[in-house]
Amino acid sequence: MVLDSLDARMAPDGVAIEVGQPNAPTTVTVYEDFQCPYCARFEHVNGPELATRTAAGEINVHYILESLLDNNLGGHSSARAANAARAAVEAGGFPTYHRLLFDRQPAEGTDGFTTNFLLHVAETVPTLNSPAFTNAVRADTYQQWATASQTAYDTSHQRQVPTVLIGSVDAHPALYDRDAFSALLDHTP
Repeated sequence: MVLDSLDARMAPDGVAIEVGQPNAPTTVTVYEDFQCPYCARFEHVNGPELATRTAAGEINVHYILESLLDNNLGGHSSARAANAARAAVEAGGFPTYHRLLFDRQPAEGTDGFTTNFLLHVAETVPTLNSPAFTNAVRADTYQQWATASQTAYDTSHQRQVPTVLIGSVDAHPALYDRDAFSALLDHTP
């Protein structure tokens, strides 16, 4: 699986999660919330293309994880999921875990990303089967980072979820069309 071969780390800004080679010619910035059904749709339609191009060294992807829907719907699902995703960066399983969180997304507004649910999803990712990952999820170790990530979204002046920028080009018109999104990747420096 391509996702298992991808490296993830914190970007130099300390907020974005960077997947791929830092010196790739194009950076794709994805603002998303794990509770957002439109974000899940984007990932299902274009996630494989992002993974393939990242593995080929054509792009790197910066993920800014939001907790916007916690404010709109109540609960703490988005923040808990962001915390767990950040813990997955440290444990070496972020790309696969990121995909699984969207594949197994609970119903919007249910506060379904419970600690137990997040740990259950992680059971299928070997690098996440560690006390360090489990403790980070249970203790909300990265909640300050999750807050900083939400602040990065707020200050970016983006107003839709998801927002995807290819370089500085807004990919909104192509978010759910695989061919149009691929064409944007082909023609955006």
